[in-house]
Amino acid sequence: MQHSKEMKKDIWTAAPGFAGMETQLPVLLSEGVNKGRVTLEKLVEVYCYNNARVFGVYPQKGTISVGSDADLTIVDLNKTVKVTTEKLHYWVSDFTIFEGWKLKGWPTHTILRGNVVLEEGEITGKPGIGKYLPRKILRKP
Repeated sequence: MQHSKEMKKDIWTAAPGFAGMETQLPVLLSEGVNKGRVTLEKLVEVYCYNNARVFGVYPQKGTISVGSDADLTIVDLNKTVKVTTEKLHYWVSDFTIFEGWKLKGWPTHTILRGNVVLEEGEITGKPGIGKYLPRKILRKP
C-alpha cells in the first residue's frame, strides 16, 4: 500500500497508517532504551521473544539458541542518525513522520538465517532469500 504525501491530503480517502517499519527499532532504542524508559532486555523480550511465541514460531524465531534461524539485528546504541527520507529504504512512501529526528541507537547489521542482508545501512541481501513461515496466532483460553 502506498503512503505518499499526495495521498494523505484528503483524510476521507487517505489510506490509514504510515510507512515506519525501518524507523521503528531506532525510535524504540533512542526514546526507550537510551532515555532509560525501558531496558534493552525488556525491549528484546517484547519485540522478539513475545512476538515469536504469540505467532507460534518460537523457538525457530525469537531466541538465540541451537536450531534457531540465526536471524539477528546488531545495533550500535551510541550511533546517532538524523532521519531523512533519502536515507531510508522505503519504497511505499515519499515521507517519514520522523523526518529530522536525531535518533541515538541504530541497527548496523542484519543477519537472516546466517546471511548478512544489511551492512552499515546498505542492503546486501539478494532478492528471493526470504522464506515464508506458516504460523498461527496463539490465543489464551
